[in-house]
Amino acid sequence: MIVKLNSLLKLCQTLRDELWPLLESSSPIEDADLSCFDSDENIRQCGLVSRPGICQAAQRLRRNSRTKRGCNNQLYTNGKSVTAYDFGSFEIRCNRSLCDGPLTFQAVKDVMFKYNITKTVDGQLSQGIRHSLSFIFVILIIIHLI
Repeated sequence: MIVKLNSLLKLCQTLRDELWPLLESSSPIEDADLSCFDSDENIRQCGLVSRPGICQAAQRLRRNSRTKRGCNNQLYTNGKSVTAYDFGSFEIRCNRSLCDGPLTFQAVKDVMFKYNITKTVDGQLSQGIRHSLSFIFVILIIIHLI
């Protein structure tokens, strides 16, 4: 059990090390303006120093599914996250300008696939990961807070 927990912790640290540069701004979120893509891939002002925000992108993992992109000014304190849902949806939240674009979205999916979190490059969850994924991301959050 301890060996399995240690390998999960190592995986979480590796995921964090690869995902955070894609999702996190190098400057504090309260000190920078933020631009995000909208669903039509136009660039929009999102966060201001006086009103911080985060970029987010969500996609249903079906063929020809359109990715919803935009700004959220209510979740900015959570900063960044990657979520893959069992029902076929994939979402990122980030605080780096234009981080919700198609290149970042695919780069995040590629990292998740590389470590067998997803079974396809599109972002669908691997069968064995479905039950432990929440646990892994709770550990990621804990590692981030340390």
